[in-house]
Amino acid sequence: MKEWQDIGIVLSARKYGEQKLILEVFTPEHGRHKGLLNQGKSSRSSSVWQTGNLVEVSWRARLEEHLGNYTCEIIKPYCVAVFDNPLLLASISSLCAELSAFLPERDLFPNLFLHTKSLLDNLESPTWLSEYCHWELELLAELGFSLDFTKCALTGETENLAFVSPKTGRAVTAAAAAPWKEKLLPLPYFLATGEETASVDDILSALKLTGYFLSRQTSCGELPAARFRLQEKLSSLF
Repeated sequence: MKEWQDIGIVLSARKYGEQKLILEVFTPEHGRHKGLLNQGKSSRSSSVWQTGNLVEVSWRARLEEHLGNYTCEIIKPYCVAVFDNPLLLASISSLCAELSAFLPERDLFPNLFLHTKSLLDNLESPTWLSEYCHWELELLAELGFSLDFTKCALTGETENLAFVSPKTGRAVTAAAAAPWKEKLLPLPYFLATGEETASVDDILSALKLTGYFLSRQTSCGELPAARFRLQEKLSSLF
């Protein structure tokens, strides 16, 4: 028998038969991992498997490549703290949907796990949405497509970076971008500087920027539906 224990962030819990779930979690030592959860639909335990919750998981299977079975215990129900905040709930759903859509199953991303957990630990921070945009930049880097906002791709200047090339992901100054400005993506100031404070317009612009590059990481060329809902929710509230 193969077995292990880890902590994990619940990404999804899909019904399987009458009394079972296929539970997907993101763990530091076993990556994005699925398993079968018996009696996961009981009324007593259903709140444990809410998307975004931090759980302690034990996995067991006869062979490593099998789906296997989970037993889980709740560690921290992140959604409870923001249950009356539709925007943050949409953000959690988007974050989990992106991890599920983009990370190769069972590949390890320990640093991304730590950043994701830290982000969830600070859900009530006033700068949470801007931190989410920085998190998406790290997700892109983990997927092998780092965006470079350190200097202008054309002149080497480090100041007045205002646009990003949709082909290379490299920054360009406003002056150097002038002839091709309409073909480039706007670069929000807070992303270029690494700052956390940002306006709603800048956050929406940042989500458009990161979303463009993230969509190129999927076979269908589209972001998860939850990611679109986050942008719509943010646009409608402000």
